Amino acid sequence: MGLVAWMLRVLAATWRVRVQGREALDEALAAGPVVYGFLHGELLALTALHADQGVVGVVSRSRDGQRLSRALRSLGYGLARGSSSRAAL
Repeated sequence: MGLVAWMLRVLAATWRVRVQGREALDEALAAGPVVYGFLHGELLALTALHADQGVVGVVSRSRDGQRLSRALRSLGYGLARGSSSRAAL
């Protein structure tokens, strides 16, 4: 496991998480694939919350995206790499 992924798991272990609307999410997941949408400021908490659940993240092809990709892979995420300005997905 990478250092960033390990640090995120340790940090997340200290959080109290309350999920609102869990029943609706469970129903949607039972019906088929789901697309999560969120703002950048929510990335840290949601990344930890959905680790090891088979979620696929969309990550840019930039250098920052490469760093994020390594951490996400270590957390059990699948990846779809792409860019709106570099050959798209």
